[in-house]
Amino acid sequence: MAGYCSAAACFGVKMECKEIKLAVFDLDGTLLNSKDSLEKDTILALRALYHRGVRIMLCTGRVPSMVEAYLFEIGIKGICACANGAYIVDNHGSLIYQKPIPSDMLLSIVELFAQRRLTFSLMAKRDIYTYGTASRRWDRFERYEELARNYNLPFPRLLEYSQWEENGSLPIYKIPVMEKDEICCMGDYDNDVWMFKEAGISIAMGNVPDRVKSAADYVTEDHNKDGAAEAIARYILPLAKGGIYADQMD
Repeated sequence: MAGYCSAAACFGVKMECKEIKLAVFDLDGTLLNSKDSLEKDTILALRALYHRGVRIMLCTGRVPSMVEAYLFEIGIKGICACANGAYIVDNHGSLIYQKPIPSDMLLSIVELFAQRRLTFSLMAKRDIYTYGTASRRWDRFERYEELARNYNLPFPRLLEYSQWEENGSLPIYKIPVMEKDEICCMGDYDNDVWMFKEAGISIAMGNVPDRVKSAADYVTEDHNKDGAAEAIARYILPLAKGGIYADQMD
């Protein structure tokens, strides 16, 4: 059993996981509560994990400009897989991967949606282009804008589709190359199940459908009841052996 974290046994953590080096978190419905805010205990738990040397990666459907303020609030640097993984930036905000929609495909998709009078949004690095009424996205945008203003940070513009430039993104998850048993992930919906399969430990939030819970190794509390903080303390920190990575602390 050499090389395994003995503390993990006390928390019922899968013993085949030697050491967690990368923790991947969905944002909405996972780290964020229903008010799109970070609970205080979640912030403290993420900071503790970060300072134990675990790389933090946020996976979200949001564009990069709608993630920065959350990292600022937590007080850490992290990898961000945005637009459902189609645009990934490193700890310093530099692009490390992108998968844009080809222009001809983009036009075909937009034409189809418009013909069927469907509401849709197109995401670029900093901006969001909307077509039709998208109240949920507007509400989320307004809440993020308020948070970003508190930290004097830039935030995305919501623009009409006619201003769109041909550089959209397809929703594809990508996780940095690393041994499977060194990765832990946490999510709250069907699109996170694929991610669960790529990690040594997978954790579903208590506010998820049963089909998502059954796909995870563990289920934590609801996102409105500090579920993320509980899961970090119970399942991830015991397997974080320390050793801060230089690129995290630059």
